[in-house]
Amino acid sequence: MKDYSHYYPQVDPDVERALLKKLDMRLVAWGTCAYFSNVLLRGNMPYAFTTGMNTDLHLNSSAYNWAVSMFFISYSLFQMPSNIIFSQVQPRYYLPTAVILSGILSNLAIFINDKHRGLLYVVRFCMGLSEAGCYPCIIFLISSWYTQKELNTRACMIVIGSNLALAANGLIGGTVFTTLDGVANVRGWKWMFMIEGVLAILIGIAGYFSLPNYPYNTPWITGVERQVALQRKPITRNFWKDHESLLFVSAKTLKHLATTPYIYMLIFMFACIIMGDTMIHNFAIILNGMGYSSVQSNYYSASVYIFSIVPTLVLAKTSDIMRHKGLHIFLVSLWSALWYSFSWFSSSSVQLMFVAACAVTLNAVLIPITLNWASQIYACDHEMRACMMALIVSVGNFIPYLIKPMTWEVTDAPYFRTGKITCVLAGLGAAITCILITCCLKLRFRLPQDVRQDEFMNEQKPLLPKIRIHSGINDCGDSDNETYRVNYRSLASPP
Repeated sequence: MKDYSHYYPQVDPDVERALLKKLDMRLVAWGTCAYFSNVLLRGNMPYAFTTGMNTDLHLNSSAYNWAVSMFFISYSLFQMPSNIIFSQVQPRYYLPTAVILSGILSNLAIFINDKHRGLLYVVRFCMGLSEAGCYPCIIFLISSWYTQKELNTRACMIVIGSNLALAANGLIGGTVFTTLDGVANVRGWKWMFMIEGVLAILIGIAGYFSLPNYPYNTPWITGVERQVALQRKPITRNFWKDHESLLFVSAKTLKHLATTPYIYMLIFMFACIIMGDTMIHNFAIILNGMGYSSVQSNYYSASVYIFSIVPTLVLAKTSDIMRHKGLHIFLVSLWSALWYSFSWFSSSSVQLMFVAACAVTLNAVLIPITLNWASQIYACDHEMRACMMALIVSVGNFIPYLIKPMTWEVTDAPYFRTGKITCVLAGLGAAITCILITCCLKLRFRLPQDVRQDEFMNEQKPLLPKIRIHSGINDCGDSDNETYRVNYRSLASPP
């Protein structure tokens, strides 16, 4: 295994441990809770469908699928604007506000009825707008603080928040249906939407007090901790804000992004991974169609998500230790395709459905690993990295959620044969694309570059304040025990 230690400056290990502990307790913990809330709200439709929403609103298969897709259409379209805004403002205000807005929108469920069924589509669309930047922006913020050898474990904690949310949806759906259905003349699925909305508001409020910004401008990171944070991740300084107006993205950056092949391969691979995560989201509907009651379907589907926590952590940890993201993506994509094939051949076996559902939950861990790999490939330019992540998440979500209503129709439950064969092809597509990306990186074919570096160098404006590093060696090989200025291009993460 290659030694990449020379990419990272030497820092005080005691100060670094204290800094990481503080970040884990505030940034990662809140990010996990925020994404837990996001997934809770976006993923409650199948549970609401099995607990009375379909009969109350007279939703047929097409209407239900489009109600689900309305969220992801707006979620995908607003990714780019959201990430551009996020890269220009303080994260500790932007992210909590977005979570609070999602909670408020969820509480509008009290007004949805058969006569105003269109409000369901409006709420889902607006919720997609409010949540659009949350996940990629949380990953973006985490990657601005943690080094590559620390990143996957932290990012996969966010995925665990997602799995817990989907499990909680099943538990909440089953509990609410048996205890609150009809209380105050409000149906159980509406109670579920409102309870989850209030939880989102509380999590959002907590974010104003716990989230950091970036290493150079976080109020509760000062002194030697800030110095260590800047030494670890100097690339994260928002250095272009003195050169460009708010919300303006450099034309050179976008042109260079469009001419690199990696963005297209990463988008396709991400879309395949999202497509391969479909069966688990419909597992409650599958069980309900196989004869289980609504309550049983919700509870049993929750157990699958809880089971997935330990394998997810193991994969994240091995990815950090091996530092080979492509290998993990390749193997898990093939694993997912294999189990979708088994479930397609034996769709009537309940036992096999449970095993297959547990097996394909590992596909979810590939989402943060893919984004971390993409962030590593485009690490040379902070602005390009923000645009790249927005494009991957937006287009990578938009394509599957245009395909899903046609391949995973509720009327095909519980077998979903067309949907399963689509997921087999998606798994194979992700594995093949992963090989192509790895080959291009090995050949160093059209690697991304900071196209604006010469422009900044000509203006003679330093990208970072001087950072004191003892016994350091600069990029030209000259010893400098006092200070040196970091060369921006050299800060790109190792391949």
